[in-house]
Amino acid sequence: SHSCLNSEGSNLTLRLRSRSSCPRAMAAGMQFQQRLFRLLGAVASALFAVQAIWIFMNPPTANVWKICHWLGQALLCLLAGAAGCYLEVKGGRALVEAQLTKFTANRVLLSVFY
Repeated sequence: SHSCLNSEGSNLTLRLRSRSSCPRAMAAGMQFQQRLFRLLGAVASALFAVQAIWIFMNPPTANVWKICHWLGQALLCLLAGAAGCYLEVKGGRALVEAQLTKFTANRVLLSVFY
């Protein structure tokens, strides 16, 4: 059995809870962490895409090689940011749909991506 601290009045007592109570609290905490990290991943990817906009707004001087580098860098940031946001949102849906293979593939792809 699991023990959880519970405050009753001014005394702190140790109370044994049923086995179903503590795992539910742990599952809620895990779900919060998953959502938090998924949100942080989506924000990081969105900021990467915003960086592409900043790069597009600051073109280099008229040198062909610099322009090609500028365009490549901006497109890389834009596509990587969009792909990261897509994978984070898709990962959340896969978790909700509870399809283990899709969820696992998404998490592996995100690991490689990051």
